[in-house]
Amino acid sequence: MRDQVYEYDEIVIGGSLSALLYSLHKSKPVIFVKPQKPLFFEPHTVDLWAKTNFLLNLSGLMPCQENVSAIRIDKDEKILKVVTENSRLAKFKFGSLRVFDDQEILGLGEPAEQVKNYMVLDWMNVLSGMAHEHDVLESKDDFVNKVYFYPSRRMDRSKDRKDAVAVSFLSDQQLKDFEYSDTYARFKTLAMMKEAGIRGARNGKDPNRPGKYKYYALKIETAHRDVKQIKMHKYKNENGLVFDYRQPEEILKNSQKIESRYAEKINKMIYYGRD
Repeated sequence: MRDQVYEYDEIVIGGSLSALLYSLHKSKPVIFVKPQKPLFFEPHTVDLWAKTNFLLNLSGLMPCQENVSAIRIDKDEKILKVVTENSRLAKFKFGSLRVFDDQEILGLGEPAEQVKNYMVLDWMNVLSGMAHEHDVLESKDDFVNKVYFYPSRRMDRSKDRKDAVAVSFLSDQQLKDFEYSDTYARFKTLAMMKEAGIRGARNGKDPNRPGKYKYYALKIETAHRDVKQIKMHKYKNENGLVFDYRQPEEILKNSQKIESRYAEKINKMIYYGRD
């Protein structure tokens, strides 16, 4: 495998929905370090990502089936070196390289302009106040812009027991400021839950109010924080490298037909029940 060099006129780099859609509709191989699956609160794109990923696998457009640990680009030789998690090396000669994702890709060079805006996900365990009818709470601020609730995965509970994730849009400077930390995100999430009328777990009947219950205070704890770069850095197209910043909607708009007949046939058979 180390001596074999695979050659393609165009290779796609990236695990985002945009990259996968372009790969499928243009019938070009796609390689990525990490799949960028849409989050659970983006249900339509979650399903589309899964469908597109499945079709690419069946169509043979994912040449690196094993988990990729590193990608290095030699721009002068137009060689892509891909290292898998079991330390195997694959080499790909390309005419052009279409890049949708620059994270953990070596050899791109310095960006012409750095993007310093991030989507921050503060995942929280709800310890008291898990049962309520809300799926999302919204604010007008970029910090804790929305709080999404989802069935808790921490234990075997019914679907009405929910944990939470707070979604913020922050700059590079704000990420370094304690007032935008996960601790403050927890405080604001608690305040939004209280304002929405969410109460803590029941604490027995209230002896002073017949037929009424007492409730524990709301209680949540931070679990972990994910920071996602909203867009790819700005690079200059050169040496066969093309940086593509389009959103999935733009890819779909400009790709009405799947160019791979095999992929198109699989798509029709599986999703439309005909060949």
